[in-house]
Amino acid sequence: MAQCHRQSVVDPQAAGGDRFGTAVALHGDRAAVSASRSAFDPLGPGRIFVYQRVAGGEWLPAGFLDAPAGEEVLLFGQAIALGGDFLVASGYAPQIPGATGTNGLFVHAWNGSEFSFVQKLETEQPISSAQGGIVVADGDRIAVGFPDGSPKGFVKVFARQGGLWSLEQSLGAPHSLDVFDFGIGLDLDGDELVVSARRNFALHYQRGASGTWDLTQTIELERCYEAELAGDVQLVGDDVLAVVRAGGPIDDNCFSRVEVYRRPAPGQPFAAIQSILQPAATLDQAFGMEMAADGERMAIGSWEPDFIAAVPNGDVWVYARENGVWGPVGSVGPPWPANNYTGIGTVLAASGDTLLTGAMEDNTVDFQAGSASFWSLTGAGCPSLSAHPPVSSIDYMNGVPSYAPARRQDLVLDAGPSHGLELYLLLGSLSGTSPGVAVDGLLLPLVADSWFAQTLGAPNQPPMEHSFGALDAQGRALAAIQVPAPLDQSFAGVEFHHAFVTIASAPALAVTGVSEGVAFTLVP
Repeated sequence: MAQCHRQSVVDPQAAGGDRFGTAVALHGDRAAVSASRSAFDPLGPGRIFVYQRVAGGEWLPAGFLDAPAGEEVLLFGQAIALGGDFLVASGYAPQIPGATGTNGLFVHAWNGSEFSFVQKLETEQPISSAQGGIVVADGDRIAVGFPDGSPKGFVKVFARQGGLWSLEQSLGAPHSLDVFDFGIGLDLDGDELVVSARRNFALHYQRGASGTWDLTQTIELERCYEAELAGDVQLVGDDVLAVVRAGGPIDDNCFSRVEVYRRPAPGQPFAAIQSILQPAATLDQAFGMEMAADGERMAIGSWEPDFIAAVPNGDVWVYARENGVWGPVGSVGPPWPANNYTGIGTVLAASGDTLLTGAMEDNTVDFQAGSASFWSLTGAGCPSLSAHPPVSSIDYMNGVPSYAPARRQDLVLDAGPSHGLELYLLLGSLSGTSPGVAVDGLLLPLVADSWFAQTLGAPNQPPMEHSFGALDAQGRALAAIQVPAPLDQSFAGVEFHHAFVTIASAPALAVTGVSEGVAFTLVP
């Protein structure tokens, strides 16, 4: 089965300009999403929201992190990374007279139920994903790139010993290389580190028995103007190095692509084995600006900068490795309208079967309030009903045009191929999901009330769209609720619940399946 949308999350106190989804991190059953919480100030304070996956696959909030008390920093969490038992976040020192804050990394330890601050690592140079900076973590090490550092950029590696973190080594671009922005891309896997630099170089380092990081190989790609504009890199497993050549549509002979390198045998240098070409559908996008990979799956982000598209959005393309060759298996994108500027494709994280995407420009909750979405890369554990967004602001709905994406929740129905071509009916409740409604021996997770009666008796009528129809051959359909506006603030706190039934038409009408329930909450 192809990849699927599992869940969307937003800042529970979302406001315009929060840019929830500025950075994302994922490790096993823990995830983190940062928001600038800036109210349109480019130097917002920042906040990190933590999520924990529970039995059944749902991601639930597990608290949030602000900059530690007494630390005068901005853009907290602009770059984040998760290790097995720790979270690390960047902080930016205010560049204003009298400010006392210092640039640094803030390490938080997991105590079994939440993260708590344990140590600050001062970095002197600022770390900001907006400036190309990046933080990665694995095991007992953290690596951070400073592409703006003098003279060509540099990378610092920190190590944990006895519970304390300290600088292990600083790495700079070799003087012989004609590069700049060294450290604009990083990946760390055990004792291997790969660093990219503009002008299309990727440098591979190995941590030796003495504990030092030694340069083992320099990879140079063919150059053209656009190909110098980015440089994300990934170590996938033990033997694959993917190098991005990302650019733009300026020169038709210089489209983006991802170059894949592999060791012919353990200990041997990486050798080029494959080029992953930019999909034809993304020729007006910057393909490869972000990548995330784990195991046999890789996601590649593709986005449209402001100066290219009037309503930039983006895509995330998924690839699988089979018999040593990477091939396309699909793309991901929540069911938001095409006129929604989301920013998807700019920040990604992967762990096992799960992909986490940030969409910091998502306008469905409020203007640039942002969102993040969890996906299954293999189709495992896909819900039969998913929705985006989970909440929406009444103030925002009342202040935008009727065609704006903020006034609706889009729903993806996925009953599976066994229900292909059957009928479906989407039903609702304002009273919750328990105890449910028994129908043909199945339990529909809705409480019968006036909204239930309306969705049952008047399908496909406003505010519902496509609430009744036929599933496609794969058992899928799209529906939506389009909230009318203006809406009185007395509706704040109202929670719609929806679920659907599948219906066989022969030999007689009969309900053959019921979905999970999803909620849609109206906030002030």
